[in-house]
Formats: sequence, C-alpha cells, structure tokens
Amino acid sequence: RLKINDKDLKGLEEFSKHYLSFILEISGQI
Repeated sequence: RLKINDKDLKGLEEFSKHYLSFILEISGQI
C-alpha cells in the first residue's frame, strides 16, 4: 500500500505549481 506523508504532498504541490507555470509560459510563446 502506498502511503504519502505531508512532506511528499507538499513537495508535489510545489512541483505542480512550477510545472503549471512552466506549461503556461511555453504555450504563451507559441
């Protein structure tokens, strides 16, 4: 069973934020 602790969840949240803004930047340049 996969168990996610708060630290991992926080890191994932930060990652998705950066990933999202990265995607938006890229699509804005097209």
